Amino acid sequence: MSVILIIEDDPAILENAIETLKLGGYDVLSAENGLDGVEMARTHLPDLIVSDIAMPRLDGFGTLLALRNDPNTLQIPFIFLTARVDRAAMRSGMELGADDYLTKPFTPNELLAAVASRLDRQKTLAADYRKQLTDLRGNILYVLPHELRTPLSTILGYSELILNENAGMSKEDLVDNVKMIHQGGIRLHRMIENFLIYAQIEIYRVDLERLAKLRALNTRKPKPLIESWVEDEANTVNRAMDLVLDLEECEKIAITPENLQKIVRELTSNALKFSKPGTPISVGGSIADDSYLITIHDQGRGMTEEQVASIGPYMQFERKLQEQQGSGLGLTIAQGLSTLHGGLLEIESAPGEGTLVTVTLPLAAL
Repeated sequence: MSVILIIEDDPAILENAIETLKLGGYDVLSAENGLDGVEMARTHLPDLIVSDIAMPRLDGFGTLLALRNDPNTLQIPFIFLTARVDRAAMRSGMELGADDYLTKPFTPNELLAAVASRLDRQKTLAADYRKQLTDLRGNILYVLPHELRTPLSTILGYSELILNENAGMSKEDLVDNVKMIHQGGIRLHRMIENFLIYAQIEIYRVDLERLAKLRALNTRKPKPLIESWVEDEANTVNRAMDLVLDLEECEKIAITPENLQKIVRELTSNALKFSKPGTPISVGGSIADDSYLITIHDQGRGMTEEQVASIGPYMQFERKLQEQQGSGLGLTIAQGLSTLHGGLLEIESAPGEGTLVTVTLPLAAL
């Protein structure tokens, strides 16, 4: 039986809500202010919370913020009760993580319908999460051993060759072997770096204080930086001539230089990896309203709608048919970093027609 916590300072509304939910077959907990509600939520971990906004001691916004800052209560669905139809207030609540609003006065059927809808939604999300976790475990078991072994085999194999044959090896052969070792080291370093960044993204998502500090940082004059990162990636695979650059300058983007660089490099690397030499890689940058848009367009293999929708860590599409190096974290990391900074990553793709990735990042205040 689902447990519902009601936080409401009006005794009549609280009593009616408790009675309605009990008749609906729910176990009900109650609190008359936000501070008591937060304590009760942390103690009992209800399946859903229904809270008034205007309350003494701690209002509904403060209650929701406290619960979203606690990893134990972060995922509990939250419905606001409000007599206000103020759009600004509703937007504030949604930005804090509210799942729904119910306007007072409400009927018993409206309350029961809102609660049932949120609980059903939570069950669906939980089922999706379990499936994603199962898929993630399977992909880790398949991908990770290969990704670790491949660069290590390169490093160990060529270093052993040098050790065993260094006396009779020409300088040219020695340099070539050292280059292969270096390339294996770079690949291994990048893979480990991606795993660490992915872990950091997950930490920031549940640490709102750290996230707020991160979003206060910015990158000044990004145009030459983006161009240099794109050119570096193209030069590593001898495709500088395939680049088509068209970037507008702006004063500041609300993202750290390190994270902006990671997004640009990963997306450019993907575009180069999944398109043929001689086909163009177009990189654009433009200001639109209060955002800066970065676009990276290739004419490569492309993806189906299902593949785009299933983008996640360790996912590699058609790997058995199209052997490609990499753990599949690039798009996931670019998407995660964009979201952390209040931005958005969108993908338009079709098999055989290429892929267009658009990253929208907020402009920083001057």
